Amino acid sequence: MQDQTDWRSNLIDDDDGVREILEQAKTIAVVGIKDRPGQPAFYVPNYLSGAGYEIIPVSPNVERVFERDAYDVITEVPGDIDIMQIFRRPEFVRAHAEEALQKRPKVFWTQSGIVDWGSAELLAKSGIKVVMDRCMMVDHQRLLRSRA
Repeated sequence: MQDQTDWRSNLIDDDDGVREILEQAKTIAVVGIKDRPGQPAFYVPNYLSGAGYEIIPVSPNVERVFERDAYDVITEVPGDIDIMQIFRRPEFVRAHAEEALQKRPKVFWTQSGIVDWGSAELLAKSGIKVVMDRCMMVDHQRLLRSRA
């Protein structure tokens, strides 16, 4: 476990830190994914899939997305996860943060408009990097698209 005094170093909110995460990641488990094209929880992971990331759908409300079976909860996903992307309202973030403590993704990322400082501290103190209130698609387009 990480030293309690430097946990804030796991809160990533700068372009260099976000760029590094996006460059190193291969798998993104999308919690709260939707199967309706007009929804951000569909078109953001769809974009990321097209950018070469392996998207793992996590939602009890869908059976399949992007020709992949969906898992009900993150702890059912086999193997390692680079990014656990959250498309849930702020009041649900804490429960997903607690699941993340069991699954141990490298990064816990909440979509634009989703902030939970208590969960961020809990995860960061456990050594999990946290990105909050940012759209992964927008950041990818802005920071990496010109390199593709």
